[in-house]
Amino acid sequence: MSARHLPWAVAALYLLFLFPTPEFPGYNADDGAWFVSMGWNLAQYGRYTSDTFPLAEYGHHAAWPPLFAGLLAGAIKLVGLNWMALKLVMVAFGLGALALLRRLWPEERIGAWAVLLTALSPAFFLYSHHPMTEVPYIAAVAAALLGLSRAENGRMAFLAGLLAVLAFFTRGYAAIFLFAGPLYFLLRPWPVRQRLAACLAYAAPLLVAILAWKGYTGHVLASQPLDWITTRFGSGVQVLNDLTRSPREYAQRLYWHDLRYPAHFLLPWIPLEWAREHDLSVLLSLALLAIAGFGWLTLFRRRRGAVECWLPLALAFLFVPRAGAARYWLPFLPFLFYYLLHGAREIGRRLPRLATLSRVLPGALLLLVATSLAWHLAAPDRLRFVTPESKDYRDVALWAGAHLPPDSVVLAPAAQRFLAGSGLATWTPDAPPAAIRASGRPLYLLCSPDTSTDLCAGLSNPVTRQGNHALYRISP
Repeated sequence: MSARHLPWAVAALYLLFLFPTPEFPGYNADDGAWFVSMGWNLAQYGRYTSDTFPLAEYGHHAAWPPLFAGLLAGAIKLVGLNWMALKLVMVAFGLGALALLRRLWPEERIGAWAVLLTALSPAFFLYSHHPMTEVPYIAAVAAALLGLSRAENGRMAFLAGLLAVLAFFTRGYAAIFLFAGPLYFLLRPWPVRQRLAACLAYAAPLLVAILAWKGYTGHVLASQPLDWITTRFGSGVQVLNDLTRSPREYAQRLYWHDLRYPAHFLLPWIPLEWAREHDLSVLLSLALLAIAGFGWLTLFRRRRGAVECWLPLALAFLFVPRAGAARYWLPFLPFLFYYLLHGAREIGRRLPRLATLSRVLPGALLLLVATSLAWHLAAPDRLRFVTPESKDYRDVALWAGAHLPPDSVVLAPAAQRFLAGSGLATWTPDAPPAAIRASGRPLYLLCSPDTSTDLCAGLSNPVTRQGNHALYRISP
């Protein structure tokens, strides 16, 4: 297969294995359903909330920027809660991210290798079909970096700032572009006046966007009822409080959490659970990050490009203040592959004995990543579902969406998952509002290991059962 046919082969692979149903993966079992719930609420009621039942009094959302939920809402508005359509939206983001990354490194062979390794990564493939912001954020970051690297005057810098705004409204971590962009311009070999003009033109739209979002979230937090996500996670202010942790707490978190994941993502033969449980994963991660860091350092000294300015700031912004989940590494995966290959090449140039090893590394990584993806596609549930019970939960929700009356209300644990699978109004079973029972709408209860036994006591003849999940009609 020639190189020009390779993108089409990757696109065909992504479309062939679409899996057009929701998943609850081990990387994060819940947030995908929360995003779909927010898109559903925007499309159905025009409300920006993660609440899963359309009450007149509802909680407002102030944690996640609205762009991605709005895009999901657009798809739901057009075709309803159709998972084929949602997955096609995500695949478009995945393929778009790969195309933008390739344009970021247009003439570099190592850049082509990094994009190919990312495309065949099981985690990237999974999240290119899963409605969360990781892959859209990679696409937005690649676009912002591409705009930044091509900005040579005030107008182009302003356009690059607008691309950074899109990244910020996709995921708030892109606020770091407010520092990375000016740093890049200040390091350009331009006259001082030109550098300062580019900094101001670039930073202006991004600063306005950040202040506008801060003003909105501050208003919501101060004056509105809050949805569950905002109540639990706030609007990001607690990140600053996390900076006061002691060095010992930082070291413990790095050892027991953050530094176990790079080995899994860069060497996906290593299962996630193994990486979490074995200290060897820390040593492997440190070795891989050291090589990648060396590659970054050599390129920073050589050219001080947009990616070189952004990457260390983005990593510090994400991992220094808070405990990182495994999926937080995913947006950095293309760049880690890129600098890992560069680092290996530079080591080979300096240490001739390792030159052969550095030359075979791209092919070895390709074999490892491709076989890992083949393993995922042969047994997709291994990554798609955190437990077998979560797959049963999905099947009950899909059945309900296809067979229950459309005005039904379901009381279910993890209500956002049930809504995402069924498209039915859902509420948690702990304290169902009297308004639901008084509405006369068909009311159902999902009994599962997470449901109170008191609620399920005495119920018989479920309308459907899947594993440990049984769905009962309880009124009228």
